Amino acid sequence: MRNDTTQTNCSDINPIYLLGEYWINDKFSYTAKERTLYDRKNTLKTCFRYKTAMVFEYLLRHNNSIVSDNTLLNDIWKTTYVSKNVISQSIREIRTALEDKHRMMVVTISNRGYMLQAEVGQLTNSEPIKNRSIEAVFFPKPLPLSRSCLPF
Repeated sequence: MRNDTTQTNCSDINPIYLLGEYWINDKFSYTAKERTLYDRKNTLKTCFRYKTAMVFEYLLRHNNSIVSDNTLLNDIWKTTYVSKNVISQSIREIRTALEDKHRMMVVTISNRGYMLQAEVGQLTNSEPIKNRSIEAVFFPKPLPLSRSCLPF
């Protein structure tokens, strides 16, 4: 059972990119259906706004890959015109939830976009994360970037 400290009403909208529950760096678990992030003690950290959850799920799916602002705008906001400030706001909310003060997990790549640098896996049952052995389906990691393979 989760140790919810706040009331949430997150489960009214279905997830866009992911289904199930995921762990991030063996420190957090994310439930896509509810758009909620829990810490290791299963205490609710945050309930993401809908678009912020979409950005977070997009970064999870493209873990360790650079995702440009334009890609996020085109894939998430589609035909709605918004400024790049909405992406900055979503990234700020994600960093706050992940306690990423030093920007080591959600990295800004200057003039390129953002990259989630984390180990991400899918949890396979509904027990609390601290009580289960993690049997994960890992998302593939791309090769490390080097000067010779940077696409610019």
